[in-house]
Amino acid sequence: MATFSDISLNEVSEHHFHFRRLPNEEMSLILYVNDRSAHTSAEREPLEHLKTTIEASLTDDHGREACHGSGQPDSGERDGMWVLMSGGESGY
Repeated sequence: MATFSDISLNEVSEHHFHFRRLPNEEMSLILYVNDRSAHTSAEREPLEHLKTTIEASLTDDHGREACHGSGQPDSGERDGMWVLMSGGESGY
């Protein structure tokens, strides 16, 4: 598990993180929303309608792109969407 610094969704920004010795296996990127619960549909609705586009790329040590994802938060499971999930003690 890797932990990143907080990233604001209210401003245009670009962040780069560097890793070494990642395992050669399937991985997931999970972004947690700080200070916000999302246990009910009323709490989730503002997150489902964000106009924020989140883009993530993973490159190897030669700068070649290994995988890429881009989309907006949503509850659906269609292309171009980051799937919103909730449960446990924190909303994400």
